Amino acid sequence: MDGAEAARRLADHLTPSQGRLLASHWDRLPRRKAAVSLLERWAEGPGLPREDLPFLHLLYLATTSETLFLGLLRRPSEWPGLSARVARTDGRGREDIEEALARFFLLQRGNEPSAVLSAFRTLETARILLQDILGILDTESVTRDLSVLADVLIARSFSLTFQPLKESMGQPLHAGPDARPVPCPLAVFALGKLGGRELNYSSDVDLVAFYRAEGETDRGGSNGAFFNAWFQSAVSLLSRPTPDGPCLRVDTALRPRGRDGELTLSFDAALAYYREWADLWERQAWIKARACAGDEEAGALFLRRMEPVIYQEYSFAGIAENNRRMRAKSVEELRRAGRSEPARNVKEGPGSIRDAEFSIQALQMAHGQRDPWVREGQTLLAATKLQQKGLLSPSLRSEFGAAYLLLRRAEHWAQVQNMRQTHHLPEDPEGWEELARFLRLPGGTAARKAVEQARGTLSALMARVLEELREGQPEGDEVARLLSPEGMREVLAAGGFSDPDRVLPYLSALYEVLAPHLGGAQRRQHFLRIHYSLEREFRRAPDPHRGLVSLSRYVSSIASEPRLAALLLDHPRTPRLAFRLMSRSAPLEEALGRWPDLIEDLTFERMRAVEAEVLDLGGRTEEGPDDLRRSQKRLFFLARAREILMGDGVAWSRRIHTRIAESLTAKVFTSALRRTEAAEGLPPGLLEGRFALLGLGRLGSRDMQPRSDLDLVCLKSGPWALPEDPDRSARIESRLVGALTDGFTAVTRHGALYDVDWRLRPYGDSGPPVVSPDALTHYFAGPARLWERLSYLKARPVAGEAGLGWRVLEEVWDLIGTSGAPGAEIQELLEVLRKLGASASDLEGALKFWEGGLWHADLLAGVMALREGRLPARGPGWEPFAGLPGDLTRARRFQDTLLHRIRVHFERPPSLPRLRQALTDLRVLWAASAHSLEEGPPPEDLAVEWGRKREVVQEVWRDWE
Repeated sequence: MDGAEAARRLADHLTPSQGRLLASHWDRLPRRKAAVSLLERWAEGPGLPREDLPFLHLLYLATTSETLFLGLLRRPSEWPGLSARVARTDGRGREDIEEALARFFLLQRGNEPSAVLSAFRTLETARILLQDILGILDTESVTRDLSVLADVLIARSFSLTFQPLKESMGQPLHAGPDARPVPCPLAVFALGKLGGRELNYSSDVDLVAFYRAEGETDRGGSNGAFFNAWFQSAVSLLSRPTPDGPCLRVDTALRPRGRDGELTLSFDAALAYYREWADLWERQAWIKARACAGDEEAGALFLRRMEPVIYQEYSFAGIAENNRRMRAKSVEELRRAGRSEPARNVKEGPGSIRDAEFSIQALQMAHGQRDPWVREGQTLLAATKLQQKGLLSPSLRSEFGAAYLLLRRAEHWAQVQNMRQTHHLPEDPEGWEELARFLRLPGGTAARKAVEQARGTLSALMARVLEELREGQPEGDEVARLLSPEGMREVLAAGGFSDPDRVLPYLSALYEVLAPHLGGAQRRQHFLRIHYSLEREFRRAPDPHRGLVSLSRYVSSIASEPRLAALLLDHPRTPRLAFRLMSRSAPLEEALGRWPDLIEDLTFERMRAVEAEVLDLGGRTEEGPDDLRRSQKRLFFLARAREILMGDGVAWSRRIHTRIAESLTAKVFTSALRRTEAAEGLPPGLLEGRFALLGLGRLGSRDMQPRSDLDLVCLKSGPWALPEDPDRSARIESRLVGALTDGFTAVTRHGALYDVDWRLRPYGDSGPPVVSPDALTHYFAGPARLWERLSYLKARPVAGEAGLGWRVLEEVWDLIGTSGAPGAEIQELLEVLRKLGASASDLEGALKFWEGGLWHADLLAGVMALREGRLPARGPGWEPFAGLPGDLTRARRFQDTLLHRIRVHFERPPSLPRLRQALTDLRVLWAASAHSLEEGPPPEDLAVEWGRKREVVQEVWRDWE
């Protein structure tokens, strides 16, 4: 069929000028036969447009994409407006698309949002395609416009799904700059082609979403649960089937841990994953990343923090090898899939678009480590920047650009015909002729030749780039060389050791344990990763000598356990992470030495599972004393390790340590009741409901830290546990407190659980071990001192009959409010603190008791709260700093953080004669650890900052007095 015959076949539906247009454009139309039959369907339905330009646009749509044509045939009233937009040459930016989508939703009121989104996508994609084939847009502009359209659709899907979730789950919150809760934002990131603004006509869109910080909604749910639900809801809306197909096909597999990972993570958790656990290809994927929806400011913050993680130090040869393996793997997967021969796949086959992208990204991953200029997500612009830096010649850049654009356009043709995600070149001569017309080439032979030449160019570029990156790599058996004394001296010197021979025995001892397990190729490759990652760790460590000695001793200690030795090679990140912990935290070094199996927990999955494991700890039954202690020590290890490796802040640590203490307290209490019943010959469960355990101090205020003890008071429901037998009741009470004390403090091979302090009961050590409600209220109505009244403001039930505990505490708080804070008792307390400060012998004591320290801040906050009538309430706990000056709150928080960091990094508190040096050492260890976005790095001079914060507390005291 020629153009004249086609015009005759449609003559009854065309004006004379349209017939001439059809004939004159016939030779340019890609799929001619399809055009005639589709136009006949339109003519038999709404009727062909009578104006020439809308008809010409419809002709080109029919000959290019049957799917889009039929989508417009379902809504012909949209055609005049769409055709008018095609003729515009001034482009449509994001704001234009957003306004058009808003109007479209108004016109489509009552329809399913997913159907409206998909219909709008059909209309706008048809507009872009027509501007493409008519030459109004070049290929780069086409992919940019398709990406802008996807951005708008994604953003709208998130806005449509937010409010229903907020109403059902609450507003997610996180701690703001002044520690008060503020709304927690979500940032949605585009990766892959959408991230580079290079989207195809029928691409998947790669989306990843992270939220600003951990926290809870205003209804008590976790931020993670809310954002997982929101992300899932938005993706479901985009992916839902409609008459126009799904709006977008969303791929979320580029998130941390891929399809096995959580849908969303906090910024800190995501940054930690990519920094410590991600493979190179996972970081490389973020070269193209950009924020496409959600909170723009939060997205920009994350990307700024992510940039040095993407381009972290990595050997050029390692980058080349990783990219070579990735390409080989993708081609092999293509062969195994068997859907077509790899040579026909223009995206993944040899000499394909993937070669172009990997070539440019490999150069970026190498040279972007030191030159931010080449860090660019758009492939062609990145190639230009590499040329500007002399890393690509002008001629090679030109050849690359022409080849890449040709293959992208060939890929477009494969997809637009039926709007399917396919990347296959034609199989038959007719298909090549159609492609030639889409590419504006003189025939199928020319098209085939042009594609082959482009693929040859990209294949050669890939080989050249990888070869250049491998230059300088030593020849021969690299593993054998590195296991030799010369190879070990080399890495020690590169790691910054001024005298490599001094520490050579420690590295040699470490490698001697690993060497017998280096049989397979993968383990040998992993050994190389271990070797070079340790070199980088040595340079970054505060004290690399100490870290290497500790790691060497640890590895030597497990030499007789092949399973653990092999684990270090099968998980090549583990030695690096173990070195990181040992060189920054004496308690973690000691824990790994005592319990070597803890090394198995240095995975992202185990670290992220801490909260879930704490919940599970509370639900587990039939655990003996040593099982509880083993679980506790493991959770303590993971909590500290998360602070060092992932940057989880003090607030998170306090929350986790408090939940661990709550779970263990409940278990110990239940066990103590059963033991007491058994010892007294009582039926199991008889004592239930007759006792409550109050937590005070840090447990009561949900403020537990590493090495915190438990301040406890045991309540009974009446004068006697067994009213009918007072003598036996006294014995039961004594047994119960004894069982509780033993449950917490008895030492097994995993140590004790907690030290326990019972002295906050009325009359301290001289008072009865278990207190009745009347005795407690009588005490606070009479002889209780101010320090005791302040202590009970933090009290809450932590085990046993909670209702009993709350009822008694509410009466006690009323009495405390009545007693107030007399000035004489305040002075009495200050005198006690002065004496304690004068007798302080270590840094912890100074932090607590020196003037302006923690206890002064707490005393001031408590006294001010009592004077203002701010008493606790059942449930949420007491917030003594609520409504107080922000400077006082920040001063207290800094000193508490300082105390916390001492316990994270030091095995025991430094003595006061070493105070200045200890704070200098602490600052180095703290700064060398990960830190959260909220808390940031430590101040430059901890001693000076501590002095300032103590002065703030003293100044508030003076102003208040």
